[in-house]
Amino acid sequence: MKIKYFYIALALVLSAAAAHAQKNAIKIQPLHLILGKQSIQYERMYAPQSSFTVELQRWGMEKETNSGSTFPAGTRTVTQMNIKGHSIEIMNRSYFEKGFQGLYFEAGPHFSRYSFYKHETISTKEPNLGEWWHFNFILGETRVEVVESKDTNNQIFGMKGGLGYHLRYDYVSLDFAAGSRMQSVGGKQLSGDPIKSVSLYLRAGIGLAF
Repeated sequence: MKIKYFYIALALVLSAAAAHAQKNAIKIQPLHLILGKQSIQYERMYAPQSSFTVELQRWGMEKETNSGSTFPAGTRTVTQMNIKGHSIEIMNRSYFEKGFQGLYFEAGPHFSRYSFYKHETISTKEPNLGEWWHFNFILGETRVEVVESKDTNNQIFGMKGGLGYHLRYDYVSLDFAAGSRMQSVGGKQLSGDPIKSVSLYLRAGIGLAF
C-alpha cells in the first residue's frame, strides 16, 4: 500500500508541474522493484537537444545470515540486518540529435541518506566436564548474547555519468543507460575520512511521454 501511494503522489506532483510543457516523460524502472526499490524519474526538454532529469528513489533490504554451529559444542551467530534509505539524482542530458530521442550523454550529482539496524544473537555452547557421567556432558550449557547497533545518519554524495538511448513510440517512452558512479560515503559509524568508491550503474526505464 505504501508503494502505491508513493507512485501516485509523485506522479501527481510531476504531472502538475509539467502540465503545459510539450516535451516531458515520466518513467519507472521495473528492475528496481525486484531489487526492493521504488523509483520514478521525470525528464523535460529545455532545448532542442538538451534535457534534465530528476529521479527519486526509496529502497530497503532485509537480510539474515547464520554462521557457526553449537553441535556438539561451539559458537553460532545469527545476524539480522535491515537497511532503508532514499536518494535523489539530477542529471543533464545532451542528445546527439533532435526529436527527444536517440543516443545521449548524461551527467550530474546524486545524494542518498540511509539508516541500518543490526541485531546479532550469539549462542555459545560448552560441554559440562564436571558432569561427564550425566546428560549435561553431552547437552552442555549454552550462553546467549545479544548485540544491537543502529545508525541513522549515513550519507552518500557523488557524481555519475554515462551514455544512454531513448526510444519513443507515440506516448510510450523507453530508456536505457549505462555508466559509472563516483561517490563518497560517510556516517556516524565511520571514523576518519569518508569512504570513496567507483561503481557501474545500469538503467532500464519505461513510462509515458507527452
